[in-house]
Amino acid sequence: MISDIVKVTGYSPFKTLLLREFWENRRSMFYGPMVTSSIFVGLILIVLFSAYFGLGQIGVHSDEIEISDLAGFANEDLETRRKAIGIFLMGSSILTIIVAWFSMVFNSLGSLYDERKDNSILFWKSMPVSDTQTVLSKMLSNVFITPLIALGFIFATQIIVLAILCLIGLIAGQNPWELFIVPANLPNLFARELTMVIMYCLWALPVFAYLMLASTVAKRTPLLTAIVPVAVIIVVELYLYGHSYLGHGILEHISAEKMFDLVRMGDDEVVNLKDTLVLIKSAALPSFWFGLAAAAAMLWGAIQLRKRSNQ
Repeated sequence: MISDIVKVTGYSPFKTLLLREFWENRRSMFYGPMVTSSIFVGLILIVLFSAYFGLGQIGVHSDEIEISDLAGFANEDLETRRKAIGIFLMGSSILTIIVAWFSMVFNSLGSLYDERKDNSILFWKSMPVSDTQTVLSKMLSNVFITPLIALGFIFATQIIVLAILCLIGLIAGQNPWELFIVPANLPNLFARELTMVIMYCLWALPVFAYLMLASTVAKRTPLLTAIVPVAVIIVVELYLYGHSYLGHGILEHISAEKMFDLVRMGDDEVVNLKDTLVLIKSAALPSFWFGLAAAAAMLWGAIQLRKRSNQ
């Protein structure tokens, strides 16, 4: 299956461009999340077995329970165990998410700058691929494929962590199916996480499109090229109005604030969702579509600038 994905048969320029992006950025796109997930699994092995043998505790303090206290945990009702396992499994994804996010940011910043820096743009312009295909392949790779690869490692990590919990439960003489597997409800958890990742990418798309636009015009440092104009506008807005509309808009999209308003993390619930469709409701907000329109405009600008760039 994997060999079919990475193999190009016939004339498939867009797939070739996507594979190019993967091979050029495979360290950050693939190995980064893989190493992070592997390290986390190693740490969780140490922590869980240390907790089981009485060298420490694993607590979910919002629910005032200890997963490491298996007898007490088994006496909790199903809803309490569901919340605790949900927090624990979702917490296992944090490091991988952070690594993937920084990969998205810096790959976007370098996407259209690096090819001018090493003059590989001349080679790719000689190929039968359009500037539109090139820019869109970089956007798709950086903004969508990168977090989806990381999500694959997150799924694997959560399955391994759940398997370790089940092993400890068996050693302790508990029923791992009732204690961990049923409360975890992995298909539902995976569906929520997949929906959350895709919706986040769409919410944050205008920010990453801007980073790609900055990458197109940068002469030396894409990061400064992206930050300086925004910083100047924010300072001017603060001086004139006492409030930065641009800064608020950027934070709203890069954090997907309005989407996560539908997800409640706190003392009462792990996720305030009855269905993954609840997350998609944020797409009905005008700011979501304004953001996509702005992203389309900036990607169009990046395409036009690349057409005029020869070095």
